Amino acid sequence: DGPNPHHGEILPDSSRGPGLNGMPTPDVITASSFVFGATPLNVDQNAQTSALEWCGGQWAWDLWSGGATASSSTAGILALIYQAYYQANGEFPDFSTAKALLRSGADNMNYDILAQGAGYTNAEKSTNIAANLDGLFLNQTSWTPGDYRGVEYEEFTNIMHPGTSANKTFLIENRNQTDSS
Repeated sequence: DGPNPHHGEILPDSSRGPGLNGMPTPDVITASSFVFGATPLNVDQNAQTSALEWCGGQWAWDLWSGGATASSSTAGILALIYQAYYQANGEFPDFSTAKALLRSGADNMNYDILAQGAGYTNAEKSTNIAANLDGLFLNQTSWTPGDYRGVEYEEFTNIMHPGTSANKTFLIENRNQTDSS
């Protein structure tokens, strides 16, 4: 909500899935447009000439957009996840666990999974899950059944031939520390 009526909407030019390997994509959504951020304290960019101009520091922030904005925000959230996991477990998570923690803490935006992935990144929920304080942790957030030449790849096109079946066990952990009774 808030003053911007488009807050929380996925922009039309945002990436959508599935990827070329058949996996659902994106993994999560992070704000990437109309985000305010810091700039060098005494530098401003002339909108007409793109030249950098030195000024008195009154423009120490600017409006940012683009994938670099979302990537850097997501990387910051992942750094918090790694720190919380390390403090709770005495070791850093591997890539797959960190990705699952990020996705497990995301907020559903009520879009198709191929537009939103697991949802909008939520640093507080993801770090609480990583620290074993609260939330639901899903160890694997997607699965493509089948195999390729007898080998099941997690992030590769898998084939299921007619008449075959497949099954997979997913682990869901409730990390809430409060007894509900």
